[in-house]
Amino acid sequence: MSETRFLIEYDIPMDRRFAFYKALQRLKQRTQRFFTSTASVVILDDEGLAWQVYKLAKRYGKANIWRATRLNGG
Repeated sequence: MSETRFLIEYDIPMDRRFAFYKALQRLKQRTQRFFTSTASVVILDDEGLAWQVYKLAKRYGKANIWRATRLNGG
């Protein structure tokens, strides 16, 4: 059985990061969804929400969206 995740990697300029993180926090509160994230990647299991995060990141800097599928059984 495969599991699909959506990864949004972003590169936000230093002077825009605070505003981006604040906007990302508002999106989390509005959608009441938990985001798994690292310093520059957000991982989601909801494609629609992934596109929202991608578009948000693009407003503040560079972003890419990836579809990742786990192939082994875990």
